[in-house]
Parts: sequence; structure tokens; C-alpha cells
Amino acid sequence: MEEYSVIEKKRGNPGLWLLIIFIPIIILIFLIILSFMLYTPLDYFKTGTDPQTIYGQTGAQIIITNKPFMTSEEFTKTLQKPKEENLAPFESETAVRSPKLEYEYDFYNKQSGHLSRCKTKKVKIDFTTETTSQFEFNYKEETFKYTISLYNDLYLFSDELKGQDCYFRGENYSEGYLKDPYNNNFIKAIAKDFVELRQYNYTNDQIAEIATIFAQSITYGTDETSSNRYPYETIFEKEGNCLDKSIILVGILKELGYEPYLILGLSEEYHALVGIVCEKGNIQYNGKEICFAETTVFTPIGSNVKIEIEQVLKVANGDRVYREDSYGPKLVKLFDVKEKENNLTILKIENYEPESKEIEAEMCRTDCVICDGDSINPEKTKEEIESCWDAEEYNKLVEKYNNLIINHNNFVQEWYDNYYELEKSMFGNIELISRTEQI
Repeated sequence: MEEYSVIEKKRGNPGLWLLIIFIPIIILIFLIILSFMLYTPLDYFKTGTDPQTIYGQTGAQIIITNKPFMTSEEFTKTLQKPKEENLAPFESETAVRSPKLEYEYDFYNKQSGHLSRCKTKKVKIDFTTETTSQFEFNYKEETFKYTISLYNDLYLFSDELKGQDCYFRGENYSEGYLKDPYNNNFIKAIAKDFVELRQYNYTNDQIAEIATIFAQSITYGTDETSSNRYPYETIFEKEGNCLDKSIILVGILKELGYEPYLILGLSEEYHALVGIVCEKGNIQYNGKEICFAETTVFTPIGSNVKIEIEQVLKVANGDRVYREDSYGPKLVKLFDVKEKENNLTILKIENYEPESKEIEAEMCRTDCVICDGDSINPEKTKEEIESCWDAEEYNKLVEKYNNLIINHNNFVQEWYDNYYELEKSMFGNIELISRTEQI
């Protein structure tokens, strides 16, 4: 019987091959999980309030009341100060001192992008406790009172969010304020309130002007931090700078169907304003006419702003073209005309003082008045002058002085009339022109 030798083959260890194959996979999965844990907050998995819920929780309302602008006489009385004592011992109108025309602009300071990592993108909002913000402004012969409900949770969330790098990347600082879904839905809710003005027969261009005045009516102020504000913060605090307020306006214009832009650049300091496609604009961009809409102060759409543009950010597509109603380029032209007229009037007014002082000094060289240096002392003159040998010369000077005062008061009234037309054209909103300084 033939014998066979049996050769036993050694088999390899299957466990070793499994380790070789799966260890790299396990390491890769571990690194992915570690990375996710490092860059994703623990509360990522928490259930937050759906951002779309904000759209139905503002409880906003716009109350419109009729408010005819005051008459020219009433307007003048609100500006005039009590008259001074006469400088000469005769009856005459004392010159009224008129305010200077002065534009007051404060601008947004450019800030660098935030580098700290995002802590949270979700927030649980308690809708049982609320506060309200109210804004009041005029358009034509109507006063608008806009009241909106706000919630502290979303305010704090927005305040914290701007200090994180959720949306701020490098040069995209401004765009970061347009990306948070909570704030975006909040702006949509505000825009809805203004869009609904259509049911009261306001045209789209009129609503665009009303929305612009609304943004301008928000008190100007920079944030306590080095950052800007999200829209929710701006409305909650009732305060914002040029970028803060521009973000709100572009959001409303977007929902109205216009094509809005954020325009940023240098204008004394770094500045932001809104652009809107119009018939004849301040600039041309990509073949389109763009009108400036300043949000810092009350000024019509299409006003000239000296700005060295660094960035034009298109916020949304839109097919509407702004064609103006009562707060656009035509009003800008009126301002230019009135400003030139007022500057000439102010020069005439400013000539009054040196001329009056010269006449007064000539009076003091007669024996008909008692003076302190070259200035008449009316009280002593009334009490102590009994006769006047230089009466003929003195009376000529009195007539000359009276005519000077009459002319001066006419110039002042001319200034008031021009100023009245400007204020009336601005519907009586917070003045564009400062009244704080006096000539």
C-alpha cells in the first residue's frame, strides 16, 4: 500500500490582517470625531427656536396720523430768541441773530474681522416676556409711529454672535451681518410691515422713501464694543451707526422688489450707505444707475455724498427701479438752490455787526449819548442826557442805524423763509441743518 506524506501548510493569522486594514480607518474616524468636537459646540445638538418663528412674533404696527406742517410764522417763532436791549436810545427793531447752516455727519469706523470661533448658532427664545421699541417720523403731512415687540433672548444672542466667527471671514466683515437666519427673518418681518402700506395706496417708491426716513430716524450712535450691531440689536437699542442702519434699509428694499446695495468706503472716516437702482444715479455700477440713500442723517435719496468707494456689495436681485416721489433727486436740487441762497444771505447778515459797531462808534463821538468806550450805554443815556448840541449829526446816524437794522431783519427773515421751505420739504423731521450755533 502506497504511503502518502502529508505536508501541513501553515495558515496566516487572520486577526493581524484585520488590524492592518481597520486601524487606519479607526484613526481617521477618531480624528473626524475629535475635529467635530473641537470645532462644534456642545449645544449644537440642543433644540433652538426655529428662525422662521421670528417672522410671526414681532407684533408690530404702524399708526399713521395726519400732521400738517406748521405755518411760516409758527416756524419762525420756534427759532427766534428773545430780543436784546436796543443799543441806541431810540425805538427800532433789534436784529434777530440767525442760526448757521451746518451739516453734521458722524461716520462708521471700519473694524477688522472677528477671529474667535463660533460658540452657537441656535437660541431658545422665551416669547412670554417682551419689550417694545417705538420710532416716530414724518412723511409728507403724516406722522408714522412704528412699534415692534422684541425679546431679550434674541437680543443677547445677536450681541454675542457678532463676537464670533460664524459669518465673519477675512474681508467679508460687512457681509457677515447679512447672514444670520434669525436676524434675516427679523428684517423680513419689518419689511412686511412696510410692504403692507400698499393697502393704504402708497406706491412702492413712496414706501421706499418712507423706509429710508425710518432708517434715518433711528438715533445715530456707535456700539459700546468695537463691532457693529445686528439688526435686532439696532432696533432693540433704538440706536445704530451708518452700517447698522444701512443693513436694515437694504433688507426692506430687498423685500419691496428693488435691487439694493451696500456701499462702503472712505468719507472723512470709513462710511457705509445704501445704493438703490434708479433712473439717474450718483454712480454707475455694472451698467446700472445707482442712487445713494444715506442712513446717518435725514437727507433725500440721491444726495451727493463724498465717498471714496472701496466696495459695492449687491444684496439681492430686483426688477424695480426707483423713480422718486417726494424724497429724491428733485428735493436734492432744491436743497442745493436753497443752500446757495442761504449762504449769500448769511454773508449779508454777518456784515451787520461790523457796520453797526462803526455807526455806534460815530454816535459815541457826539455829545448825545454816554458810552463805555465805543459802545453806547443805553441806561445812562436815558437817565443823564438832557441836551444834545450834536443832535443833527446824531439823528443822521440814528437814521442810518435804523435802516441798517431794517435791512438786517429783512435778511434774517429771508433766511427763515428759506429754512422754512427746507424744513417743510423734509416734512418736519429732525433737522438736517444744525440750529445749535448762532451767528
